[in-house]
Amino acid sequence: MDTTQTIFAILAAIGAWILVILKLFGNKYIEKKAENTAILQDTEEITRVQESTKKYYEREHALFSKDLAFKYEFFKEQYYKLYAPLFKVICESEANRYFNNCVNSESEEKASFEKVPFVFATGEMQNKVMTVVNSIIESPELAEPDLLKKTILLNLVMECKDEERPVDVDQLICQLKKELIQLILEYHALLEQNLKINFSNPDDYYGKDVADIKNGTFIYSSQWTPEVGFAEHNE
Repeated sequence: MDTTQTIFAILAAIGAWILVILKLFGNKYIEKKAENTAILQDTEEITRVQESTKKYYEREHALFSKDLAFKYEFFKEQYYKLYAPLFKVICESEANRYFNNCVNSESEEKASFEKVPFVFATGEMQNKVMTVVNSIIESPELAEPDLLKKTILLNLVMECKDEERPVDVDQLICQLKKELIQLILEYHALLEQNLKINFSNPDDYYGKDVADIKNGTFIYSSQWTPEVGFAEHNE
């Protein structure tokens, strides 16, 4: 009987120790299991957010690239079909101004941009100006809105003059021609920057052509005279 009690006592003691060990390490196991489950859930959530964010930026990048490609093609069409040909006409006009002013350097017949925006031979003037006007009016999808508005107004005023109405519109025509040329030069320069055609500093380049036309240095920075040859432009 004593032996049986002793055995039961030993087993009870062992059982108590087992319960203590299970309680001690079981709690840690449960805590670790819960921690691992939480980490797994967090990882799955992070992965889900990452995939969602990745898809969002991939979609936005695709839209941006498509928009950028569309704008580039539109700018290219604007430049080559409208503004580059208009720029050529202005260059021709300024070349005429430069040469005429050089030849008439000692006289009062020099044509300034403020008084004579376009410089062409008398028989050629109307055709050249109308080439500019018609090019813009016939390409409303390529012309900037403010340029189109002023061109339509200029065309209307020039038609009024041709019909010899009793209104002095010469001053208005001159002003509209100047604004037309300035807008063409500004948009031409802006398109060159957008298309990376000109690699000058944008801050220095934008508006430079307009300033050069007003200063008489658009075509050449030095002045030539029949008597002296080349000299620094002093205007």
